[in-house]
Amino acid sequence: MISSHKTFVKPITAFLVVLAASVLLAVMPSSASALSWSFPASDVSTVGQNALFPQVAVAANGATTAVWVQGNYVSGIIQTSTRPAGSSTFGAVQNLSAAGESSSEPKIAMAANGAATVVWRQGAYPIGVVYTSTRPPGSNTFGATHSLSDAGQVAKTPQVSMAANGATTVIWSQSVDVYYLSPVVIVTTTRTAGSSSFGAANGLSDAGQRAKDPQVSMAANGATAVVWARENDDQEVVQARIRQAGSNTFTATANLSTISQNLTSPKVAIAANGATSVIWKHSNGSKWIVQARISPAGSSTFAATQSLSTLGPEAYNLQLAAAADGTATAIWRNGDYQTGDVQVSTRPAKSNTFGAPVGLSSALDDANNLQLAVAANGTATVIWNRGSYDSNRIIRVSTRPPGSNTFGAAVSLSSAGQNAENAQLAAAADGTATVVWSAGSDQNKIVQSRTNGSGGGGGGGGGGGGGGPFKVLSIKVTANALTSTITVPGRGKLIQHAVRTAGGSTVCKTNKKAAKSSTIKLVCKLNAATKKALRKRSLKVNVKTSFTPAGGQTAHAAQAVTLERKR
Repeated sequence: MISSHKTFVKPITAFLVVLAASVLLAVMPSSASALSWSFPASDVSTVGQNALFPQVAVAANGATTAVWVQGNYVSGIIQTSTRPAGSSTFGAVQNLSAAGESSSEPKIAMAANGAATVVWRQGAYPIGVVYTSTRPPGSNTFGATHSLSDAGQVAKTPQVSMAANGATTVIWSQSVDVYYLSPVVIVTTTRTAGSSSFGAANGLSDAGQRAKDPQVSMAANGATAVVWARENDDQEVVQARIRQAGSNTFTATANLSTISQNLTSPKVAIAANGATSVIWKHSNGSKWIVQARISPAGSSTFAATQSLSTLGPEAYNLQLAAAADGTATAIWRNGDYQTGDVQVSTRPAKSNTFGAPVGLSSALDDANNLQLAVAANGTATVIWNRGSYDSNRIIRVSTRPPGSNTFGAAVSLSSAGQNAENAQLAAAADGTATVVWSAGSDQNKIVQSRTNGSGGGGGGGGGGGGGGPFKVLSIKVTANALTSTITVPGRGKLIQHAVRTAGGSTVCKTNKKAAKSSTIKLVCKLNAATKKALRKRSLKVNVKTSFTPAGGQTAHAAQAVTLERKR
């Protein structure tokens, strides 16, 4: 914020100009399109029912579906709930699997048109069969469940990805041995766009080898990339197969890494144009380092291996995502078992090389469980757990706007004392992100969510009088008021209440009705007590804004600003 000065020629004018600029920077790091995170977190699962391992997916228009395990590790039920586009509230919970079926490992993918597919493992350990259920575009309900894997074999680690037109690819690892000591094969099946059933399942990896850590990514045009780590006789190698858009056949298996005794955690991301990025971690004998290879759009040939992380602290918890233009972003935890920070490396579109890594969090955060989402417009959102596995964990988030090389300051999403964990996120086309996590004590956890929009995606908060999803675009501070620029999606009522961070005393309160989708200036006049206090000291203020659409659910946003002392 601004620094204090001993003299001013025009004190009020200087205060207005400099303070307004500084508060705008504080509220809107890096971009005029920066969004505010909803406050407080909303409950997604049913209170009183233990909910674990949430996953989330978002359609292009912002419709959001979460899925999780209700129950425990032995007798779980797969449940789901959806927040429609433009809404701030998740709907009724639906059971996807039956009670007593010991369901686990849920994953979800959504197409641009809103179709959603969930896959999970069903059966008491070590037995397992991959099941799936799909919700068609425009529907509020998932259909009947279907098994995908062979009931006579043991299947686990299912993964799913969808193209823009709804074409869906599912992969999993499968073995005849319940202990996975005999050969383990990566298996895939695909459902073409417009079809209601999946095709025959086929093995992708060598039937005589053991394969692990399968990952799949589908581009908007249907191009598909699958990666895994093959291990045999203590020798490991990262392998990949690609299926080009419009093809029904995968390319021959490609070895991406050198054969090593220690390779793991391959990740793959395929951009809308088909450019494929793969990362993994490799041990050089003393440290884990991140490595990458790139395959250009339309090609099945990969460029040379590049090492992304340094030979300093260990690299863990790799994640990878790609924007529509082909820009790829990789993140990982850099540290040891006690402390670690988030590192980020980006590969520009049309380049085969990732840039130098930069730190995103403090090592004091002891970042764990990193997750990454990159929207079609290039907005990148990173989340992580702050705190070790034995302490009170808090979900943290940082966002990089489109066209920027810099992430904004990290903020906390979950509340202190909740022990939040297993956070996941997804982003709509316009960059609006939704984060879900489970919080609470053991055996009594609940899935919660926050979003940096009202739940709507697709359209941006426009200028020129146009509207969009409920978003607080900026807050301008003057000597007498807070003036907020807010977009609303339609008719409804805005309420704003600003309070001091210390003590909670009211700073200002106002409301305004919106007649249609528009961009609104909302003026909240500072009360006399606030003006008096500003003559003695600066004040930190929490600004809470809500919008209640006609006949709809209230959406919330919160920002922190500082009112500088008047001299």
